[in-house]
Amino acid sequence: MVSVNKHPVKQTPYQQLRNSAVGQFARDHKLVTGVAAAATTAAVASITELSREFDKVTERALLPGVGMALGAVGGMMVHDAIVNDRKDQKLRATGKAAAGTLMAMTGASLVGNSYGIPVLKDALKPVKILGDAVRGNLSNRGQTGVGLGVMVASIGLLDIAIKDGRKNGFGEKQLVSMATGAAGGFLGASIYGKEINPKLAAHYERGATLIAGAGLGALAVTRGKAAFDGLRENSMTKTVGNSAISLVAGGGGAVLLGNALGLPVLTRTGEKLFHAIDMKVITPAFNYCVTNPIATLGGVAAGMAAIGTAAYLYSRRDKKD
Repeated sequence: MVSVNKHPVKQTPYQQLRNSAVGQFARDHKLVTGVAAAATTAAVASITELSREFDKVTERALLPGVGMALGAVGGMMVHDAIVNDRKDQKLRATGKAAAGTLMAMTGASLVGNSYGIPVLKDALKPVKILGDAVRGNLSNRGQTGVGLGVMVASIGLLDIAIKDGRKNGFGEKQLVSMATGAAGGFLGASIYGKEINPKLAAHYERGATLIAGAGLGALAVTRGKAAFDGLRENSMTKTVGNSAISLVAGGGGAVLLGNALGLPVLTRTGEKLFHAIDMKVITPAFNYCVTNPIATLGGVAAGMAAIGTAAYLYSRRDKKD
């Protein structure tokens, strides 16, 4: 069942960006866009290491530019979630607002670190506090506050996901959100109880790991099915992209489930899968981008030119239709 907004979609800045020719093409070819972004990042990082002059350009221009772009898009996403999704699509609104907020915080942090602005440098501090809470490094009051906050937010997400599922059907988005909410609830209880009852907190943490592992396993299955569908449709990007997600999710699920259930064989299987992906795909690709930054940037530039041309033709085709 496909969910549809009852109210007409307002053309917010985010919707205009999303429905532009480039935005449309990027949504339809996520794998190509993601690979181009990753390769560009690796190549720029390599050139930055080799050149002091380029290092200054990166620090004073490129990073702040990326930060401003992230902040702008993040703000657009939050605004669009409030304007278009808040009433009819609460689950989508929650996810979009959360992703937009994190993007805006990351962008602000990049700008702050580049120009030494204290307020912006600390934009990601809530994420650091959450990490410290998970490790049990906060004071008793801090642990309690963060734990309660995570529990309340997670229960809210779980409630929204269940209601959305009842309304629009329990698809991948709803099931993954439910697993995230349930795992977050157990994680919050674990954070809350670290100083009060460490043994009980350990059981809650195990519960969070178990649910998260099961959620990743379910995601691996659904993405595997999508990859098979892509193969039948002769869509290479859909097949490869969904296969990659399925493998990573399956490996992560195996590691988490193995740790939660005390099954070393399952944990080792997941770790071997991650090792194979790293050694056969990620490391060779990263090393090539780093050792051949000019060729990489040239390839990305040519690819992006092709994408731009394709996006233009794509938009022209839609207008003809």
